[in-house]
Formats: sequence, C-alpha cells, structure tokens
Amino acid sequence: MEKADYSYITVLTNEKYIPGVRALAKSLRDVNSRYKLAILIPTDRYVQLMNNKAFCSLLQNMDNVFCMTAEGVELPKEAKRDLEKAGAIYRYWEETFFKLQVTGCTDYKKLVLLDSDMLILKNIDELFSRPHMSAVVAGECRHPEWVDLNSGLMVVEPSKKMNRELIEMIPATIRAKTGEGSGCGDQDVFHMWFPEWKEHKTLHLDEKYNLFFNDVDFFCKKRNFKIPDLAVIHFAGGKKPWMRSLFSELKYLTYMVIKLQFRQLFLWFQYRRLYRDGSRM
Repeated sequence: MEKADYSYITVLTNEKYIPGVRALAKSLRDVNSRYKLAILIPTDRYVQLMNNKAFCSLLQNMDNVFCMTAEGVELPKEAKRDLEKAGAIYRYWEETFFKLQVTGCTDYKKLVLLDSDMLILKNIDELFSRPHMSAVVAGECRHPEWVDLNSGLMVVEPSKKMNRELIEMIPATIRAKTGEGSGCGDQDVFHMWFPEWKEHKTLHLDEKYNLFFNDVDFFCKKRNFKIPDLAVIHFAGGKKPWMRSLFSELKYLTYMVIKLQFRQLFLWFQYRRLYRDGSRM
C-alpha cells in the first residue's frame, strides 16, 4: 500500500479523555485544516471505546477523524519493580508510554502528534513542512532555563527502527528517573533517545505552538501578542477542564478574574464550548 502523506494524530487510552479529543478534533476542523485527525487506540481498548456512546457520536458526526490501533506497551518486570519501589502505579505509566507507538505508524510519511488536551486556535498545517522531531520547549517563556522538548506537540516521521529503539529504552529511562525520585513518561524517553535535541535549534518551534494555558497572559505580555497570534493552547496538568466540578470551575474562574487573566478566561470558555458540543455538526 502506498504511504499516505500527512495526518494529525492523538492518543486515546481511556474514556476520561474523550471530551479532550472531541475539542481537539472540532478545533482542527474550525481552523480549516487540510488534514484529518487519527485517534490512536490500544488494541485491547478498542472494543470498550467503540461501545462508548460519546466516542461513537464523535466518530459519526465529525468527518475529519478516524481510528487507528496499535499494541499496548507492556513494561518488563524490572521496569514495573522500579516503578513500584518509587510508589508509582505501573499501569498508569504503561498508558503514558503508549504514545511512543505513534512513531511506529509507518503508513504515514509525516505526522503531527498532538496531545488530547490541546486547543487549536489557528491553522497549523505549516508544521508538516518542518523537519522530523520539531517540537517546542514549552514553558520556556516563564522558565528560560528549560531546554528540552515537550512531547505534547511533535513533528514525527515514523519508522520501525525509531519505534523499536524508543520502546527498548523505556526500562533504562524508568531506572534513571525513579532513581532521581521523579516521575517518568514518554517525554523522558524522547529526551534520553535524542539528548542533543536542545542543540538543534532548527528543530525548535516557537512557543506559540505549544503554550501552556497557565502561561497565556504572561506570554502575551512578554511577547506583545494577542490571542490571534497564538496557535496551540495546552491544558497541561492532572485535572483537565472537563474533569472539574462546578464548584472547582467557579473557584478557578474567580481566580482568573481576580488576577485579571482575561485572555485565559476567554480561552477557557472557548475550550469549554468545544469539549461540550464538539460532536455536533
């Protein structure tokens, strides 16, 4: 089969992130992207997700999304032991490392990997012209000492060799990170696989392509940007907007008002509308 050229791709490992995928797909369509969004699902979760009404509605009502499957990432025993010693639940990390399987989707020449908690504000199809492993040092505006890539948005040219090397590197990465007393995920594997990335400035995308939501006002003031100048907002963190209770959301919105973070307020409501009604045509 001849390779397809380009596609956006995101990973969905459980039902909790369906609202995020919905918002991502809707925002890509709203900016008139030429390319579809592939949703990569672990093979053993496919039936479960296809029985989910919200997910089926997303697939049926939006013409810019489709599903792909890949085998889950089973951690070796020694890696599980290292995680257990560090007090981590290895099942959670197995889901995190599943994102590495994007690099093995060799039916495509080039993919733009997007996390499922991202809001696309403008057409970013130009990223497909950027070289393999282009990414953002997300958070750099607030933390100039940060130099490593954030795997939330990456330009990837898939290959079986790369995929195999990344998967094989997981145990050593877990050992190193847990030895330092920190967590470990797919991003750390990319760092270990390509430690010299920070020196390759041609691979560094502008932070506007992966801007942490909490940094929006700070970034705009520092760069003299307005919302139309931004491209991708990343709602990073453990508690996603759609996971908040009404009380928690009101408390957070009040905080933004007090701090005069009106750009963030605007984006919050824009994102809220998308993950709530993204399944509608």
